[in-house]
Amino acid sequence: MASLKSQQLVQAIYENALAKSTALRPITLTHEVEHAGYGAMLSRLMTGLNQSFIHQSNYHFEARSPYQIEKLFDIAVKQNQDGFSKNKKKVWHFFRDTWDVKYPLFSWRWFTKKPDYKERTRAQHQFPQCPIASETSLTRHQWCAILAQLICGKPTPYLRAILEQKKSVMGWDPAALHIGIHVRRGDKNTECPYIPTPTYVQFFHALATQYPDRAIQLFLTSDDPDSYADFKAALPNIPILWDQEEPRFNNCNVHMVGDQPDLALQESITAAKNICLLGECDYVIGMASAQFTWIGGLLCIFNNHLDTSRQIMIDPITQKQSHWACTYGFSLDELLA
Repeated sequence: MASLKSQQLVQAIYENALAKSTALRPITLTHEVEHAGYGAMLSRLMTGLNQSFIHQSNYHFEARSPYQIEKLFDIAVKQNQDGFSKNKKKVWHFFRDTWDVKYPLFSWRWFTKKPDYKERTRAQHQFPQCPIASETSLTRHQWCAILAQLICGKPTPYLRAILEQKKSVMGWDPAALHIGIHVRRGDKNTECPYIPTPTYVQFFHALATQYPDRAIQLFLTSDDPDSYADFKAALPNIPILWDQEEPRFNNCNVHMVGDQPDLALQESITAAKNICLLGECDYVIGMASAQFTWIGGLLCIFNNHLDTSRQIMIDPITQKQSHWACTYGFSLDELLA
């Protein structure tokens, strides 16, 4: 697994990317973000931001959703309207330009097109190479961690106060090793079967045994209210950090918020809180297709020398270690190398 020698080097790469994004450009990529799950919206912001790097443009977005993003995250890469009012604008849509992209009809490339054009475009956009020239070579996974930090790595003071209050109530010990587990069950109405508790516990033990002399705490997040009892029974001697006050609906959250927008701030806080706390863990375990696992794990990687082994993603079918990018056709052997 790839990692860098120092967190100072990681921070320097991040600051270089931030400087390039915020430097005034003649073109601004404008991104209209459709209503989707909270994690999916953050992931699409990462995709849009990466496209702005590719097109050497500034980045601006408008979220067409009741979910709250900018109230919770300080997104410095977003350029305000006044700053680029005279710029040329390139409008970018996630579905039109990435997910459901069509081959350009009026292009000489039409004569060399391949039938998997849409799939290859999705793969390159969703799990991109670093488009910024740098003395340090980054893997795709590491570059995604930089993108995640640029989008959701800086909680606003409002969210930071919530995070600190929750950590205090749960008993978060800063000296302990934290293993975060995101249990995805009731938060989606597709992609069953869900991973059983014993599988998560197996991966937890594989990590915990590497640190026999460390105090270990398990940060558990799930929309399933029964998760805590399941894990407490399986790990009776492990302190489990669980937000007892969190509203849990065990349903498809994106549809609920779409139908009841008055719940949007509450559910945005829940999502942002859990993603950030996963990012503050030393390791993150979760389902390979879950956006919370993906983004929380990327923040964890950023905070740990870009060490991609810190993120453990499980295939719900085989119940073995997998990777988010397998969905886009990347080789598991190469992803885990």
